[in-house]
Amino acid sequence: MNAPRRLPALALSAACSVAVATTLASTPAHAFVDRVINGTPNPPLAQAAMQMESDTSMCTGVLITPNLVATAAHCIVDEKGAVVAGPEAWTFYAPGADTSTTSPSSLRATQLFLAPGYVGDGSADGRDLAFLVLDGALGTPVVTRVASMTEVAAMAANRTVLDQVGYGQTVPRAVVDAPVAPIPHGLSAPADVWRADEGLLSITANGVTGTCAGDSGSPWLVRSGAEVLLVGVLSSGDAAPCDPEEGGSHDYVAVISAQPDLLNSALAAAGAQPLTAPRTCLRVPGEKKECSDGRAWTYSYCWEAPRYRVQRLVDGAWVTETSGKGRKTRDCYRDYPYLVEVSGTVTQGTTRYRLVVPRQPGTSRTQTVPFSVTST
Repeated sequence: MNAPRRLPALALSAACSVAVATTLASTPAHAFVDRVINGTPNPPLAQAAMQMESDTSMCTGVLITPNLVATAAHCIVDEKGAVVAGPEAWTFYAPGADTSTTSPSSLRATQLFLAPGYVGDGSADGRDLAFLVLDGALGTPVVTRVASMTEVAAMAANRTVLDQVGYGQTVPRAVVDAPVAPIPHGLSAPADVWRADEGLLSITANGVTGTCAGDSGSPWLVRSGAEVLLVGVLSSGDAAPCDPEEGGSHDYVAVISAQPDLLNSALAAAGAQPLTAPRTCLRVPGEKKECSDGRAWTYSYCWEAPRYRVQRLVDGAWVTETSGKGRKTRDCYRDYPYLVEVSGTVTQGTTRYRLVVPRQPGTSRTQTVPFSVTST
């Protein structure tokens, strides 16, 4: 495998040419051709991305609280670990702004948070994260919260499709004086490999749509019910169409929840509460409470008959939400051979349900078992 190149920050000069930027090992670089290289202009999550500039470079950031920006650390730190663009060096556009028709905000960054020991040496590193605290509110974040490591692992296992939004070059990196998108462009791609020990998630690139210089620090997001989860920020890439000569096939994302101390320190400085994942617990009377991260729940019990329905309590009345038949399995007991599995998602608070097993062959009477689902 070719060593991946970090998605460089876009270096600014009078000609706005591309400069060398650090590359995250095993991370692809994406180019934007007016549409994230065949991506989507102003996609549904366009307001998640924001352009940020210093005297020497341009990157994409994401607003995670009204006054806290996350981006890639290699936009700020050089190969020796020295800060080359401190908080005072950056100007910020409003999230989703058309930079060709609007001016940057007058807000300034007052504090910078970086992972200890990080150096922008071009190697793959899940610590390629930076947080900038602003001196005022830049806007209302699209992001609901940060995806937990458990959720990221599930995304990789299920090859969940994530959405990326950024401001970057509109042609491959090799083009001289490459243009930069003045509006956010987006693409969608499946999660691939989760390296929990490195805090790094790889995204499968298709060689047609892609990110490129200037997209460094752009958010990778996923919708979960009514929530928008921030997985991490783009650090590097090695795929076409931005860098076809690299011969790679992935983008690499520095996962934010893998750096909890860094995140919580930045949130505290911004005067914000921790962006913790919700916890959802299912409780059946007489049984041990079962909990997991996220808003999803699963009821899984063995019954003596297969047909069932699940009802939810709504305004004092029981409303049937789903019905079905359990499957016979050796995992259940001889007298209770049918496995009934029901899943759902909830919002914050407690929701009351009941499982109804009607009279049928195998049971002489209708049985009802209440259960509740509580999500924080």
